[in-house]
Amino acid sequence: MARKIVTVLTVVIVSFLYAAQAQAEEQKWKRTVTLPNGDVILDMSGEWNALIQYYGIMPGAESEQKINITQDGTSFEGLRSMDQGRDRKGSVLVKGDITKGGLKNVYIRDWYAIYFTATQITEGGDKIEIDSADKVRVYLKRPKERVAAVPAGPKPESTERIKLRDKAEKNFSDADLQKMIKERNFFNKKFNPEGNFPNDLVDNGNGTVTDKVTGLVWQKGGSPSDMKFDAAAKYVEELNSSRFGGHGDWRLPTMEELYSLMEGTPNQSEKFMDNLFDPVQSLCWSDDMNPSYRSAGIQGAVQVAFVVNFARGETSEGVADKNVRWAGITQGSCYVKAVRTAQ
Repeated sequence: MARKIVTVLTVVIVSFLYAAQAQAEEQKWKRTVTLPNGDVILDMSGEWNALIQYYGIMPGAESEQKINITQDGTSFEGLRSMDQGRDRKGSVLVKGDITKGGLKNVYIRDWYAIYFTATQITEGGDKIEIDSADKVRVYLKRPKERVAAVPAGPKPESTERIKLRDKAEKNFSDADLQKMIKERNFFNKKFNPEGNFPNDLVDNGNGTVTDKVTGLVWQKGGSPSDMKFDAAAKYVEELNSSRFGGHGDWRLPTMEELYSLMEGTPNQSEKFMDNLFDPVQSLCWSDDMNPSYRSAGIQGAVQVAFVVNFARGETSEGVADKNVRWAGITQGSCYVKAVRTAQ
């Protein structure tokens, strides 16, 4: 009798665990589709951001693309939304099949070849890495859904202020940059794609925007054209001479200040910044420099100033030495978005 009870309990426990495992499997994706046979699979339909990195053919090259994925049962197909080199708008970038456990028979397609791949799915199905044996890799990520505005209601009387570094560093390094991104939780497409620094922006109606979180006042636009780094200081002097926005204490921002404007999702102009800002000034100088910066592809060290790239959601460096004389190396040109501290 005891043996029968143990047997029955074992069957019940095993059945319960199996059901729990099946339920967990069904719930691991944020978006799902139930097939006629009852299988629950990932729903990949919709718009995705794609970062394409090349290895074997064009080492180090990369490009970005928006694709629209359609799904028919267990099959999916992602089409390019824009022309890119020899790959035309509407052509296939990725294609494959979906199972309960993930993806199979997936390939990446470009003008050169078709690559069969391995895949990895994370973040509940919102991020997918497709890798074709070190030839080309595609990172797919669903755009974050913009939350609808909260109906008007009582607002807090004050916003907690976050003080950012306002003194320029003259020996700023890549290590300093990485530390800054991590500590401030700034968004960076490569290094911190889940970063989310808070802002509370107000249009002042005079060509300036105030961030109530940082206490900084920004140019809504910026310099009308890109310029060399040594010309950036002169541009700011002219802003102060003309008392732009009614003030004469404008300056070049530090990387920490400038980076605080980076948004985690592209705006209506496909720039990683708030819609309040002019999208023209998407590659901007900071006042942080390195006098002897070394980079791959450059023989020796060169003076650079660090740059925020709102078009790509990343950072870069611009050569700031007006006396550079190396073959193929010239001074960089970026825009200026000046800042001042609100009183």
